[in-house]
Amino acid sequence: MASGMKRAAAFLAALCLLLLCGGCRKKPQETSRQAEASQDGSGTGLGTAAPSAAEWLNSPYTVCREEDDGTYTLRIYASPVQYQAEDGGYRLFDNSLKEAEKDPFAYQNQAGKATVYFPKTLGFKVWLECGQERVILPFGGFFRGFSDGERQEYTNAYGDTVEAVVYGREDMDVALYPTPLGIQMEFTLKEPLLTSEISWPPTCDSQFCEDKENGYLSFQTGNIMEWILQQPLLAPKEGQLQFYGGLRAYGEKSDYFFLIPLEETGAAYPYRLCLAFEKYADKLPDSTAYSEWEANSYLSRAALVGRSERGEGRHYTRLRLHDFMTLSPGSVLEASYHFRRLDGAGEVSIEAREAEDGWAASQLLWDSQPALGDAVGAAEPEGNGWYAVEMRSFVQECLADPTGEKESRGFALCGQGEGSALIATSDNTLYPPYLELRLEGLPASFDRQRLEAGL
Repeated sequence: MASGMKRAAAFLAALCLLLLCGGCRKKPQETSRQAEASQDGSGTGLGTAAPSAAEWLNSPYTVCREEDDGTYTLRIYASPVQYQAEDGGYRLFDNSLKEAEKDPFAYQNQAGKATVYFPKTLGFKVWLECGQERVILPFGGFFRGFSDGERQEYTNAYGDTVEAVVYGREDMDVALYPTPLGIQMEFTLKEPLLTSEISWPPTCDSQFCEDKENGYLSFQTGNIMEWILQQPLLAPKEGQLQFYGGLRAYGEKSDYFFLIPLEETGAAYPYRLCLAFEKYADKLPDSTAYSEWEANSYLSRAALVGRSERGEGRHYTRLRLHDFMTLSPGSVLEASYHFRRLDGAGEVSIEAREAEDGWAASQLLWDSQPALGDAVGAAEPEGNGWYAVEMRSFVQECLADPTGEKESRGFALCGQGEGSALIATSDNTLYPPYLELRLEGLPASFDRQRLEAGL
C-alpha cells in the first residue's frame, strides 16, 4: 500500500513537472520580443489580436510574412527599414509627406528614424531631429530666388517616383525628399551656372565635425558617429579628390562647404547632382575595392563593380546569420541576394564569387583583397534597376558550418567581361541590399538585440 502511494505520488510529481516545463519552455518560433511581451503583458491587449508567428521575426532590419502555403518569407536588410510603434509592433518607414507639426515649416515626413522638417522657402532651413539630437541645414546665399516649395510626385535620379518638395528657379530646381534615416537632395541644373561654386555650410549640435576625405563628411560626438553627409568619390591617380558626378567637399577647422567644379564635368544639361544627409547607422557589413589608385580606398553609399579606367572593382559582403538566429539548413527552400544598380548605363554582367580569406570592412583596400573562389551565382536583372543572385546552396553551406567562417568570409560581386556598374551598398538607405529567404519553418531562435547591436 505504501509502495503504491509512493508510486502514485511519484507519478503526480512527474506529471506536474512535465506540465510545468511544457508551460514555460520557449516554443521554436518564439523570439526575444515574444518573451519580453509575455513578461510585461504587452503582447496582447483587450481587443487586440495576437501577432502571427511570422511577426516575431520582425525588427528594424527584418521583415517576415507567412505565405498561403504555410512557408515563410524573411527579408534581412543591410540598413533599417522599420521602426517600433507604440503598440510594440514594427512598421515600415513611411517616406511620404504631411503638413508640418512644427512652425514655420511646411511639410514633414510621415515616419522614419529621423523626423525631417521641410521649409516653405529655401531662404529658411531644413531641420532634422532624431531623439534629442538635431541638425540644421541652412539655405541662404546661393539658394535665393526660388519659388515656394511644392509637394509633388517627383521622379528621382534613379527613375523612381517619390513624394518630394520641389523648389524652382530659371536655372535649376532643388528637390528634397525623406529617406528612412534623413534627407535626399537633388539639384537639377537646367543651364550652366554663372559661378562654378555652390557654397553651403551645414551645422549640427554634435561637438566635433570630421572630414573623412573620401566619400563623406561626418558629424561626431566624441568617437561616436552621429550624422553623415555622403556622396561617392572617384579620384584621378594624381590631383584633388572629386565626387562622383562632380561634387567636392572641403573644410577648414569646423567650417565645411560644398564645391561643385562644373567646368570639370563637361556635362550636358539638365545635369543632376545628388547627395544625402542622414543619421549614421554604424554598420560595416561590406566593403569595396575599386581602384588601384590609393586615394580611392572606398566609396560611400555605392560601389563600382566591374572593369573601368580606374581598375577592376569588386564589392565584398558577408552574411552573419549565425550571430542572431538558429536556422536549420534544410529549412531554407530558396535564398537570394538583392541589390540595386544606380547608374543604369548599358548592360553589365555581374556574378557573385566566394571570398577565400577573411577581411575587415574598414581596412579592405586595392592591395589587400582576399582571393576569390567558386562562383555563388550570376546576378540576374529583376527590373527597375534591381538585380538578384540565387544562392540557396551557399546559404545552406554557411548555416551548416558551425564555425561561422564561411559566411564571415562572404562573397564578392564582380564583373564579367567589360564594363562597370555603380550599385547601392549597405549604407544606402534608399536602396539597401537584402537577403531574402523562403523558409519551410521558422528559426529555432532569433536574437533581435544582437541584430540591432551592430551586425
